[in-house]
Amino acid sequence: MNKRGLSMFGVTILLLIIIIIIAIFYNLTNYVIETKKPTNKTIVEDNESVPDPINITINDMNYYLPNQFAAIKVRRGYNEANITGVLITFDDDSKDSYVYQSNNYPEIAETREYIILKDELIPEVPEGWSFYNVTSIYLRFMMGSGKASRIIYNIQVNKDRISENFGEKCTLISGGDSEEYSCVPS
Repeated sequence: MNKRGLSMFGVTILLLIIIIIIAIFYNLTNYVIETKKPTNKTIVEDNESVPDPINITINDMNYYLPNQFAAIKVRRGYNEANITGVLITFDDDSKDSYVYQSNNYPEIAETREYIILKDELIPEVPEGWSFYNVTSIYLRFMMGSGKASRIIYNIQVNKDRISENFGEKCTLISGGDSEEYSCVPS
């Protein structure tokens, strides 16, 4: 082999080494970018992320908001999700939020009714607060991971304090030390 052939062989080897280094760097960069890329997640109140439950649907959510309590009906759709509870958030006219949490969640294609008292809300409502102050209601689910889902359903409360399809009137029945709530078709 002459000097020119040896020189071309060296240049070819050098070019192959450069191409291999570029390919390794490219693949490593793509891997880092893909692992840092945001996934389909939502941010919950404690700034931790949870998977977005895209297979949860709510067919309907209705409300009745008398002064001292709220009656909420949630009809879940036909879907499969690892739900462990519900979170119903009430926003009031001063933009404060109060949350009701329950492990009693609707099964697939089932309607659940929740009678919610003021003292069941978190944080504690201020003195004189009533459900007449509520301007919007949000529904989220607690997931099997122990985290809250994104907002599944939200309602802007109308001036009548009852949704058109609620279909019942609920009243407070006080008897001695106990209070019961009765809902009858309207």
